[in-house]
Parts: sequence; structure tokens; C-alpha cells
Amino acid sequence: MKKVTENKTPEVKENLNIITVYDYTELAYKFIHHLYHTDKTVALIAGRDLVEYIFDEVMDLDETSIWRVDLTDDDPDIEYMLSVTDEGYVTVIPLDDYGDLYDADIFYIDMDGSVSQDVIEECKDLEREVILFGLTDECDENCEDCAELHDGEMKLDVETDEDDDIHGFTVSKSEDGKYTSHTFYTSEKLSEKQMKDFLKLLGY
Repeated sequence: MKKVTENKTPEVKENLNIITVYDYTELAYKFIHHLYHTDKTVALIAGRDLVEYIFDEVMDLDETSIWRVDLTDDDPDIEYMLSVTDEGYVTVIPLDDYGDLYDADIFYIDMDGSVSQDVIEECKDLEREVILFGLTDECDENCEDCAELHDGEMKLDVETDEDDDIHGFTVSKSEDGKYTSHTFYTSEKLSEKQMKDFLKLLGY
């Protein structure tokens, strides 16, 4: 698991959002949550491994379909851009080949990668929403604010809409020194019984 280091943190200004996530699962949850709560195109700029992970999670959604995908370059230093339109069309290509950042409205940008400050500034100059994120393995032992749990503990976060209808959840637990996390999200309304049935199937 990668860890945020100060020397890789880009210079930022006050209108940027900065978040910390503890694993790819948590980032996928936040990214997909954003897809369901906006009518704009949401994009991710990061290295290949992370982009492939988010791509797999996004393609598991019923509402998505592939528009264009190019993951043929094995250069570990290449940054990729994944974008999902409001219609559910998914594009994944090297950032250098993307051409026009006007195509996206909301950007998740990996602070741990090699994304240049120029890319961040360009997104800002276009008045796009920019969310900088970093992966960390640090824990302050305040588990109410922390996705990392201590041995024997479990955490359940339920995702609801403005009417308090349930649409998903993230459940995490730590047991015998092993950390596991599962995320489920749907545009359909979930009953408490359905959520409990899902949790039971997952072994919680």
C-alpha cells in the first residue's frame, strides 16, 4: 500500500479539495458515489494499476459501457485518464493522448503519482472541480474518522440519499491481523433487510 509523502504533494490553492483514502476500495466507493450524484463527467488521473482497478469497479455497474479503452502501454511512469459521462460511457487512455481536458467536469487526481502541477493548474484554469487524493497506511487510532480498524473491530458506513433511502454501504473489519473491506452501491432503493442479507452473504 502506498503512503503519501510530503515531497510529492503538489502545490495547491484554497479551492482544491484534498482527501486521504486508505485503499483502492475506499477510493472506488467515493468515485462511484460521485457518479451517482452528479450529471457531469467524472474523471480519474492516476497510474495504470489504480486506473485499472477503478475501471473494473466501474464496469461492474449496470449503467456503464465502454466507449474507448487503451491500456496497451506498459510504461509504469505513464499516467492514465479514466472518464465516465453522465450517460455511462467509459473512456480510458493515456493522459498524453487525451488531448482536451474540457471533456471532463470533475477530476480525481492522484497526489502520489507523477501527475504534473501543470495538469492540476489546467484543470483549475478550466474552473473544473479538482479532488486531490493520496493513499496512506497511517492510523491515528481514532476509528470514527479512520477506515483502518484495529483487531476485532468492524465498521459499517451506510449511504443514503436526501430522503434517507438506503443505496449502498461500505463494511470493513479487522480480524487476526487481516483487514477486509467491501463496498456495494446501487441506484435502486435498498431495504434494511436487503442490506442485512448482503452483509450476511459477505460474512458479516
